Amino acid sequence: MELQQNPIRYYQKYNKNLPNEFDVTEKDKEYVLTFNGDKDKKEKIVAGDDKAYYKITNQGSDTAVDLDQIKGKDFSLVVTIDKETKQIKKVVKNQSYSVKVDGKTENSKSKQTYTYTYNQLDNVTKQKVEAKAAAASTDSSTETPNKEKQAAYAKEAEQYVDALIQATVYQNTDQFVAKHPNQQDKKQVKEKGEFQKSSFVEFFETNFKGALSSLSSNITDEQLNEVSSAFLKALSSTKYKIKDAAYSDEDDAYVVQVEI
Repeated sequence: MELQQNPIRYYQKYNKNLPNEFDVTEKDKEYVLTFNGDKDKKEKIVAGDDKAYYKITNQGSDTAVDLDQIKGKDFSLVVTIDKETKQIKKVVKNQSYSVKVDGKTENSKSKQTYTYTYNQLDNVTKQKVEAKAAAASTDSSTETPNKEKQAAYAKEAEQYVDALIQATVYQNTDQFVAKHPNQQDKKQVKEKGEFQKSSFVEFFETNFKGALSSLSSNITDEQLNEVSSAFLKALSSTKYKIKDAAYSDEDDAYVVQVEI
């Protein structure tokens, strides 16, 4: 949800006064909003957000997560807004917390950076539709795609998964661009590839470090970086093949099969 809405509005559910608790600085073409809430408010936001996260991810899991023992430690939020369009350009979020899993306390911290790009569109001209035709039309989102569309969309799904593997596992943005189904706007595709490339490493290392840290408090950051780098290198030495993609009526989605 947090990727799909204004982040200030998203975190406001944990602190009603949050929109008023930002320091604002100006750059040439940007406003930079930095959350300035006190320690208690930061801890409450993190605890609330992570409880919501574990409620979803722990459904059906054998791992026992004590939701009442989630403790927020620190939180920061910086939102960069374009002066002219008032659209969000960048969001940087840091948070840390502790949680009890199977009776053992684990500490976790993460840094997430989201960058946003917007398509420049011409004005949309609304077409005139006859009343009878409009009344007879149905919502296309509820219709099952015909076989021709299914085949075309399945091919796009194959291409996108192939491109995504190149950008993430293999850290190759050139191949992300080459394999991506959108070949009209290669500049935008390249930007997306760079984002996927860096996000994958950041996400992987954060989770990998968290998992190893829970095993031993004697592991240094240098050792963690060395192990995660070696694991990523091992991943990049694997081979894969996109076997098939097809529309699933049950999931109302395109399922891509990858052989590794």
